[in-house]
Amino acid sequence: SDDYEGTGLGLTIVRSIVEQHGGTIQVESQIHQGSLFTIKIPQYLNNQTD
Repeated sequence: SDDYEGTGLGLTIVRSIVEQHGGTIQVESQIHQGSLFTIKIPQYLNNQTD
C-alpha cells in the first residue's frame, strides 16, 4: 500500500547483513511494474568434526 511510510532502513540493514556474509544484492526495476531484488549468499559447509 502507498499509505505506509517506513523508516527507510530496511534495505540498508539487509545490505549490511548480506555483505557480512559475503553475499550480493541485485535489483531490477521497471516503471509501473515494480522491482525484483535478488540476494545471493554463499553456502559454506562445515566439514569439521568435533
